[in-house]
Amino acid sequence: ARITAVYGQPYPVAFQVLRERPQVDLKPVRLDPPARAYVHTNCTVTSIIRNNGGVFNVSLLVDGNPVATKRTYSVWSKGGTEVSFTWRPEEPGRHNLTVYCDYFNEISESDETNNALTMFVDVKKPDLKPYKIKARTNLVNMTNIVDVYIRGTTDEAFNVAFFEDDKFIDKKRVSGISGEAELNFSWKPREEGLHTLSVKVDCDDEVEESDEGNNFKSVMVWAGLPDLFVSLERVEVPVLYSNATNPIFVDAGGIAPAFNVSLFVNGTLVDTQRLIAESAEEKLNTTLHWKPNRTGRYELRVFVDSGNEVSERDEQNNNVTIQKEVVLPDLIPVAADTPPHLFYNESNRVRVNISGAGDDFNVTLLVSGGHCPDTDTDENCTLNESESEVIGKKNISFYGNTSVSFTWKPERVGKCNLTVLVDPDDDLYEANETNNNMTRKVRVYERIPVEIIAPGGGETWKGTKEIRWNASFRKPVSIDIWYSPNRGKKWVVIAQNTENDGVFAWDTKTVADGYDYSIKIEAYAEDAYGEAKSNLFTISNRGTEKSWKGFHANAGFALSTTPNAPDLLWTSPNIGAVPSSSLIIANGKIYVLCTDGRKGWVTCLDEDTGNTEWKSNPRGEWGEMSWATPAYYNGKIYVPMRGTITVWVQHPDSMVANPYSVGAVALHEIDAASGDANVYYYPGGTEETVNAVNGGALAAYGTVFFNTYNNRTYYKVGSEHKFTGEDIVSLAKVNKGGNYLFRLQDDTGRPIAVEDWDRGGGYDWAFRVDEAYAMSTPGAGYGNIYVGGGNMGFNSGKLYCVDEATGKRNWKRSYPASVFCSPTVVGGNVYITTYGSSATTSGVYAVDAMNGERVWDHRWKTSERPSDSTPAYAPFDDGYVYVAGGGGRTLKDTYVACLDATNGNLKWDVHSIKDEEGEEHYIGYWTNSPVVSIDRKVFVGEPVGGSMSFEYQGLWCLGALTGKEIWHTEYGGSTVAIANGRIYTSGGGKVFAYGPEHLPDLVVESIETPEDHDHGRKIYAGVPTPINVTIKNIGEG
Repeated sequence: ARITAVYGQPYPVAFQVLRERPQVDLKPVRLDPPARAYVHTNCTVTSIIRNNGGVFNVSLLVDGNPVATKRTYSVWSKGGTEVSFTWRPEEPGRHNLTVYCDYFNEISESDETNNALTMFVDVKKPDLKPYKIKARTNLVNMTNIVDVYIRGTTDEAFNVAFFEDDKFIDKKRVSGISGEAELNFSWKPREEGLHTLSVKVDCDDEVEESDEGNNFKSVMVWAGLPDLFVSLERVEVPVLYSNATNPIFVDAGGIAPAFNVSLFVNGTLVDTQRLIAESAEEKLNTTLHWKPNRTGRYELRVFVDSGNEVSERDEQNNNVTIQKEVVLPDLIPVAADTPPHLFYNESNRVRVNISGAGDDFNVTLLVSGGHCPDTDTDENCTLNESESEVIGKKNISFYGNTSVSFTWKPERVGKCNLTVLVDPDDDLYEANETNNNMTRKVRVYERIPVEIIAPGGGETWKGTKEIRWNASFRKPVSIDIWYSPNRGKKWVVIAQNTENDGVFAWDTKTVADGYDYSIKIEAYAEDAYGEAKSNLFTISNRGTEKSWKGFHANAGFALSTTPNAPDLLWTSPNIGAVPSSSLIIANGKIYVLCTDGRKGWVTCLDEDTGNTEWKSNPRGEWGEMSWATPAYYNGKIYVPMRGTITVWVQHPDSMVANPYSVGAVALHEIDAASGDANVYYYPGGTEETVNAVNGGALAAYGTVFFNTYNNRTYYKVGSEHKFTGEDIVSLAKVNKGGNYLFRLQDDTGRPIAVEDWDRGGGYDWAFRVDEAYAMSTPGAGYGNIYVGGGNMGFNSGKLYCVDEATGKRNWKRSYPASVFCSPTVVGGNVYITTYGSSATTSGVYAVDAMNGERVWDHRWKTSERPSDSTPAYAPFDDGYVYVAGGGGRTLKDTYVACLDATNGNLKWDVHSIKDEEGEEHYIGYWTNSPVVSIDRKVFVGEPVGGSMSFEYQGLWCLGALTGKEIWHTEYGGSTVAIANGRIYTSGGGKVFAYGPEHLPDLVVESIETPEDHDHGRKIYAGVPTPINVTIKNIGEG
């Protein structure tokens, strides 16, 4: 039976727009045979099929016989679908290759005569031959490596034999070869002289070849004697101390199977070490030792092959003489390291670090001070500071630096003194006998038992959750609560000095989504301490595995996997997507800032099909080439644009009203379902261009924050204040005396009374930066808002921390370049990039989110790599920060880089990548922000041009830990959004979706163990326990 090729959804475009369905037509338009074909060897045959879309079969025929059939799926109207086959020829000679569409005649077509395309291919026998033999070394009685290079192409396995002077040495198996292969053989000549090294490929005649006479190759190689030597540069003699065992480091030159290295002092042998080597490529070194018993000047002579065992080319370069002074040692205790908390009546380790050198002396550790705990009935257990007890005594010998460990089980609590005595018995003469002791004050605690009840580990938390614990103690206890986003490698405070009531409500929305979270509870009382850490759990508020609701959501880290290849799902028409603007995704919809170069609006697309749902109305003013990104909050889309408020002024003696313009930022509040918009104005001044440029809106703390560019101001949307018609009139630069009549213009263009104008924006606070421009999308965390400021000279800038509730500045920090990026707030730090001028330094900075103190910085060379890029943070290993930039002045300094989040060290750095055809592609750009997915990929764009060009011409997927290319495509490139296993990006006014056609079917949303609201329930072995699992799914069965 015949079936029509209309497989799946979405249907081909032609089927969507025509009332009458067209007849299907399948036609192969190109057939690409392999460049070379060999017997019994796989090769690739590729064809392009022009089709009307749907599902159909394509077959490969060899000499009229079908050898392979592929089921092909396509949704492109009149498009070309590539189909590849693997063919393994069995016979040499000329063969007829045919690609045949619908070979089994399953589909009714408008033309059944154009389904085949034929081409002849010549298949050859393989030809295997060695073309180079090269010995890396050539020493007698040593194992030398010989590199053998062979050429040919076959999937058949064969052996390669290696010979020395016609004597068989070794054989190696080659499972197949494509072009070239390299093998390594070991050669150990027994005597000096010329030797013939030979190789035979396919020595067992397993492969039938076109030329069986070129499988053998020989070369003549000289095998020579070794030459052992030593020089001043190869002997390291550190400071020599009396009454200490001193090391002398020797790097022996040359190689031999076995020989001695000896040290003579003033002609007397003091030490000998035996060196043994197998391979001629080994590097041999050793350490000799000498213990002088007095100071003075000595002659040290190092001999290589001191027993004269090795026959050498040169016997005169085997020793070197050094004059060296021996001095008195100086033993100094450097530190006494202890754990952060020392506990009463428990074994605690104290590590004493010492510098200097000496043999056979002791180190003693003493303790004084402390008092009895109130549970101890022994009235004499208190030890005052004038009394001391010995914790331990150890005899040691060392050179340089060493550590001595003691175990201490305190019998008292409170403040104690630990005293280290080095060489208290004066066993060694020293240069300074007064610096052998040190004392450190420590505190000993009783341990408070602490148990964390929730989280128990394994949960997924969202919203406000209760952290619950138990910390019972006989004295009043205060609690500190911390969280770690990276398996306990860094702890960030949640609350300090809180009540020990066993419960704390934590708003998890203030931290980034992640899967390596843990909680730490610290309990304090008088001379008592205890702590507990939870097992790992997940936080998922933003749902970045299925949505992307704001610019660089979740610190640019998506909890979704991403495609392993650039599988294009759909392309939108040219909707005017703003270059460099990113996209947002919520509830199955994609929201895109668009422009025609004058007006600006938001377009809503269907996530699965790319079909347009609506365009926002009314449209706004798009200016300053802004690439702002919308934000989603509570069913609304927020995007700031440029706005103009018209004030009509009429002179009392005139019948004509004149218009005056007041510049403003227009905040568009758009209904996410319909596209209907309300516009609220935040004025800046008369005839002044005011715009929210580049940085878009941020949804956080139950409201929206945004910038105003050259009005230098950041707003928190709210109801505490509101711009009125009177405010607008006061900003108009006109003569307000006399009986002037003022009116404002409404949305329809009609003049209305000043008191009737209601389009003023509401706000709780406005924060003004010192610099000329406020351009960041604000960052949020820890009850704060983080914003940047900069100047168009790019010679200075600041990062500001503002209290979210009040708008008051907590701190500000200065930088040598402008801060135009959006701060990334995660894991207790804030990460930024800076944009410098040709005479200043751009860089990447990490600062403490609480106090602004610099954690690290990574600065580029002066004038290079300026950036507005917002850093991405990924919690792999100890955490990595990803940034892009450059291209503002020349594409030659574009880059994408990965830095260690703990110290700013560069892990990898990519400027450009050459494709398979050798063409160089510049990747990264100053308007592009990397985004990282949970499966360890990072996405970055390829810019069209430098300077003020914001367009992109390609998207690159790199390995997040290596920077190596995984795939790339020439479509899209703006900062991506990730959701549901797909990548969304824009370029050339279009939106592109990459990834699977269907959304994930099964998603584990939560795993919950039984809980009791007062104490929680423990899970006991052998006792049945219900576990509640919530799984989101699509479909049935």
